[in-house]
Amino acid sequence: MELSVNGVDFEALPTHVYIRPERMQVFEITPAYAMVNTSQQVMVTGRGFELCHQQHRGAFCTCAFGKVSTVAQYISRTVLTCDAPRAFVGEAVPFALIANGTIVPTSGSAGLTFAVVHSTVDAIYPLSGLARGGAVINVRGYDLDPRLGCWFDDKIFVPATVLNSTWLQCVAPARRTTSTVSLAIVLSLDRQQIPPAVNFTYVDTPIVTQMSPPAISDMGSRTVSLVVQSFVTGMDWSCRFETSSGHNFAAPGVWYAENSTFACNVPNIKSSTAVLVHLVLNGNEIIGTGWQVDILASNTLMSVVPTLIPRDIGVPVVVQTTFVIPPSVSLQCNFIGPNTTAYTVPALAVSTTSVACDSPQFALAGTATLTLGMYGQAYSTNALSINEVHCVAPPSIIAGMVDVSVTLNGLYFDPLSLQYEYLPEWHIRTVTPSNAPISGGTAIQILLASATSFNESVSCSFEHGGIVPARTLSNDTIECVTPPFDRPTS
Repeated sequence: MELSVNGVDFEALPTHVYIRPERMQVFEITPAYAMVNTSQQVMVTGRGFELCHQQHRGAFCTCAFGKVSTVAQYISRTVLTCDAPRAFVGEAVPFALIANGTIVPTSGSAGLTFAVVHSTVDAIYPLSGLARGGAVINVRGYDLDPRLGCWFDDKIFVPATVLNSTWLQCVAPARRTTSTVSLAIVLSLDRQQIPPAVNFTYVDTPIVTQMSPPAISDMGSRTVSLVVQSFVTGMDWSCRFETSSGHNFAAPGVWYAENSTFACNVPNIKSSTAVLVHLVLNGNEIIGTGWQVDILASNTLMSVVPTLIPRDIGVPVVVQTTFVIPPSVSLQCNFIGPNTTAYTVPALAVSTTSVACDSPQFALAGTATLTLGMYGQAYSTNALSINEVHCVAPPSIIAGMVDVSVTLNGLYFDPLSLQYEYLPEWHIRTVTPSNAPISGGTAIQILLASATSFNESVSCSFEHGGIVPARTLSNDTIECVTPPFDRPTS
């Protein structure tokens, strides 16, 4: 030891000063885990590590991972590094720093452990999302560790939300441009990857420029078509319908490239106005289109006039509905001809419960049916027949055959070559037997006062018992079987 003043030797003293080294202590190890079957460098932080720097003088420091030890490399008086041994099974082992055969104490009473993560990834999906970010990526596997995350483009680490030991999720970050980037599942901090490594594709947000129809009924098979710009095929696209009450309904769709249209099947939604229509990517990225559709209650057809129309000439047909027709909607009359050929013509509202349309020219004569449609889709719940006319026979003062013809709107329409027979009034002479058990099943014979011809089916009507068919025995006798009799209650 020497003393000096202003750098000038003053006096030399034959004395040595002993500087006591700082007490060694371990604070933490980073990382405190590694993937199974991988090598991992671990940083040990603490104090008093000068002794480990003197290994060439006989001092010796090692890191003990359970029963396996490796040499500690001196970095500074507060930092050492060790190579953790490669582990082939998942486990957690105690960690200790050993200096000259003595375990260096840790700052915590519980001690330190080093874990081996043995997570396995089986599937990563979806592998696409909007460039605006927000896509939810699902990772499926086994023994998934809470410290796992998603590593995008070898640059951005997104911590995962672990739902359970077989399922975790990451939210894709935003990206300025559309492109395909690498995606890996890694441990946080040192980014150790768990296979498989995949690619994730960013796409533009589509823009819906048009939607049709503006209204549909609440019945039948219905579709809504969206005209879309910047649509990317090969992705999982669908539609979502959101009612004013907050209920959401998902629906699949089909892309038609020839007219840039995405058509969605409308789910079974009760009548509701202003139903919002959204475009959805991968079931979770919702794109508000700004369009809405009205789902209106279907209607029931009450009558059609006339019920008989010419085959080869179009005539006005008026359809009466049971319920009020919504205003400002486009309706059509749908005719199905005798040869199952379909005809659709526009309909014009003539009142709140009726529409008029011109009948088409049919290829064949015969039965035709009529329904109402709305914007080309079903609107009426039933169909009416327009192939027959219902008439009530007027009284006649004499019996005999008369010709039958049909007029249309007061004008002669078409001869039918049919006749209608007025029969003479019948009078019953006797009923044998005149009484029978109330349980029914008794055959009774009815004798008429005069002979007649039974050209049509004849029935017997029993008060409180109903109508039963009759069997002709002769030109003046018929037979009926009594039905069970139900006494009327007072």
